[in-house]
Amino acid sequence: MTGKTMRRFGVALSLLLGTVSTAAMAQTATDTAPPADAAGGDIVVTAQKRAETVNTVPLAVTAVGPEQLKAANVTDVKGLTAVVPGLQIQTVGVDSFVGVAIRGISNRSYSPAANSAISTYVDGGYVDLPVGFSESLYDLARVEVLRGPQGTLYGRSATGGNINILTADPENKFDASADASYGSFNDVATHAMVNVPVTDTLSIRAAGMMHRSDGMFDTQGTTSRNYGAADSFGGRLTALWKPSSRFKWRLQLDQYDNKGTPGLSVLTGADAKPVNGLSPYKQPVYSDPEPYNKIISTAVRSRMDWDATDDLSISYVGTYQDIRAAYRWVTTGDADAPDNPGWQQASAYNSKATFHEIDASYSKGRFKNVMGGSFFYEKIKDPGSAAVYAAIDYVYYSPKGADITKRSWGVFDQASYEILDHLTLTGGVRYSKDYQAQGASLTYSCALSAYPVTNFSQVYNLTATTPGCYGASTGASGSGSWDKVTWKAGLDYQMTPTTLIYASAISGYKPGGVQPAAPDGVSKTYNPEDVVSYEAGVKTRLLDDKLTLRAAAFWVDYTNLQVFQVASTTSGVSLVTFNAAKARSRGVELETTWEISPVDHFSGFINYLDATYTQYTNGIDGRDSSVIPSLTGYQLPQAPHWQMRGQYSHDFLLGNGGKITPMAAVYFQTESFTEANNVSWYRVAPYTKTTLTLTWTDPTDKWQVSAFVDNLENNKVRTGDWASSGEVYSDFAPPRTWGLRASWHY
Repeated sequence: MTGKTMRRFGVALSLLLGTVSTAAMAQTATDTAPPADAAGGDIVVTAQKRAETVNTVPLAVTAVGPEQLKAANVTDVKGLTAVVPGLQIQTVGVDSFVGVAIRGISNRSYSPAANSAISTYVDGGYVDLPVGFSESLYDLARVEVLRGPQGTLYGRSATGGNINILTADPENKFDASADASYGSFNDVATHAMVNVPVTDTLSIRAAGMMHRSDGMFDTQGTTSRNYGAADSFGGRLTALWKPSSRFKWRLQLDQYDNKGTPGLSVLTGADAKPVNGLSPYKQPVYSDPEPYNKIISTAVRSRMDWDATDDLSISYVGTYQDIRAAYRWVTTGDADAPDNPGWQQASAYNSKATFHEIDASYSKGRFKNVMGGSFFYEKIKDPGSAAVYAAIDYVYYSPKGADITKRSWGVFDQASYEILDHLTLTGGVRYSKDYQAQGASLTYSCALSAYPVTNFSQVYNLTATTPGCYGASTGASGSGSWDKVTWKAGLDYQMTPTTLIYASAISGYKPGGVQPAAPDGVSKTYNPEDVVSYEAGVKTRLLDDKLTLRAAAFWVDYTNLQVFQVASTTSGVSLVTFNAAKARSRGVELETTWEISPVDHFSGFINYLDATYTQYTNGIDGRDSSVIPSLTGYQLPQAPHWQMRGQYSHDFLLGNGGKITPMAAVYFQTESFTEANNVSWYRVAPYTKTTLTLTWTDPTDKWQVSAFVDNLENNKVRTGDWASSGEVYSDFAPPRTWGLRASWHY
């Protein structure tokens, strides 16, 4: 950003904050805060590990409820890009990878050994692997997206922010709901919920989902199933026991099975389009192996809350999650497809993870304090894989991958004190300790010229004595540990009952890692990633609480930024991580909701982001493993300069008490890149995405029927890629889709 642009940015921000503050001070001092469900989206959140409304939390957080998600046609985590400012989702479809970026900082490694830059929690339990929450968005209370580092309260791997997914609590009354939809690609989805009060103190809630589709990547009959096909179901059973007014215990069993097919990675050229000139959604694909995707996740989550006194409450969260994942896929998109199989690959692994956290929250008078400790342990076993790639005459089979162990614990304390009326000072500190180990792997590899493969399954016949092969190679093992003290300092002022201004500085930390099997010339370990963020913001409600505005400006400095690369070597392809020196992210965000009238509703956001590398030497281009002397000044991946969204709906009231509601939402973002090297191969062109819905609600407010169109423009949007051996393979978001949905609520 030039100095002239910075001055304009500063003037614009000053005018924005000045306008908001002046209007807010016009509110009388006798105004009272609205209830949690008031117009303006003042949802209750637990972003600071205590219940507060989103407009009174002194940090940048967006809370989205289930009705907002349904209205925006968001059905999974990948859809959150269109409703949360500063958020981007990258996918690597062949591995069902969901990579989240906030304010330009992301986890771009789809290796199970990697650590995320955006931490994700489901009902308070930490989820490490980016496949463990991909279709968790059903029967929700809300989704909270915290932007900026959250190192004090959330610890490891929250350098960019975090996502909290909160499922609905059981209630002490009977309730039920169901919905079903049908749409493009024979997409069928159903959801159902039943809530039963068993006794005066015990309630049980059961929820389930099913999703089936033919797949949006049509292989023109060359495979038995299309790529991108859905075949998943999930079930969740939650019990809430309240034996007294001071104690409650929430226990949940969550099961999710996905046996669809992976997304399709398509060979793209310098124009970021398929090199064979075909649509990315209509690509003939080599049929060996047939596409296969399996993710089975079983989770148990427990939470206990005890009000020890009127001022002190203690909570405990304990979770266990078992994830089994397996993939088989082939790339496509070249001129010879489907005869040329491109990459043929299969992989699998099993993860078992536990997480525990205990918090003590104290609040009395002007003083509030939350302190606690957390422990996380994960074991990833049997990450075996096999691959064939004719372009580099390469075949390998790894019957025993490198088992991975992750262990992390931390203790923290964050206190707030109202030093003057309505002026509060906050300080926090956390100590984190992380450990990671990677065991030895066993790999058999050879040249295709020495070991011709006519069927992919033949790769599994490789042994140490296979003639003409390199023979068996045993990877090295290694381990490492890191620790860090992170901190937070903040000041907020409740100017009026409806206006809050705040400023804060906070540090974050992402642990380092080990890669003992990295090729020569690449470090076997990499260092932790450190971040310091400065943020100022204002939150206000105007026009008798009908208009809500939330604005934030931020400046974030990163050091030892971890970068994930695909590097080709004489013995094949390696996925490596190294520290890329320094980066800077700065910008401004504005969110608004406006109840224009009882029947007119508007919401939207504008986000400006300038995220660049401030020092980056000897970067690697995954296409050919060439070294780029300097990427300093280049735009970070998944960091468009501008994101904008506007959503408007109008209720047409019918004479019988029902209503018809049309809604239109338009999302826009400017140019971005999927890799650190800002060349056309990795460019995501500017695009818009329009969603239209038409909803009928019956007079009893129990039934709804909706028709919807998503991506009205039918834009072909690249959401991610991976590069190797001179080629780039891209993922694409869905094309235009349409559907009908009917829902019922008891």
